[in-house]
Amino acid sequence: MKIITISDTHGFHKLIPKSWLRKADTIIHSGDITSAGYIEEIKNFLVWFDKLDYDNKIFIQHVNYINAATCNERYEIVNEPILIEI
Repeated sequence: MKIITISDTHGFHKLIPKSWLRKADTIIHSGDITSAGYIEEIKNFLVWFDKLDYDNKIFIQHVNYINAATCNERYEIVNEPILIEI
C-alpha cells in the first residue's frame, strides 16, 4: 500500500502542485487545514479533500478546529473522509 501525507496547508490546499499529490492508495492530512478555523474554511477543505483521487482519505482533526461533527451537520459530503480526533 502506498500512502501520501500532507499537513499544515492553512487554507492553501488548492495551491498544492498536482505533482506533489502523487499516485497512492491513501492520503492522510495530519492537521492545520485552516488559517483561522472558520466553518467556511473547513467546508472548503473538505470539498477539495473529497475530490482527491485516492481510495482512502484520512483527515486528522486538530484540537483548534470546530468539532468535526458540527461541520458534518452543516455540510453533507458524498464520500465523507475518515475523521480521527486527537
